[in-house]
Amino acid sequence: MTRELSPRRTIPLVALLTLSHHASNE
Repeated sequence: MTRELSPRRTIPLVALLTLSHHASNE
């Protein structure tokens, strides 16, 4: 893992993925 994957960048990324997943399921 690179240092670019910091928590500040991972949190919004995961949130975006979760939102996309919910939008696809609906």
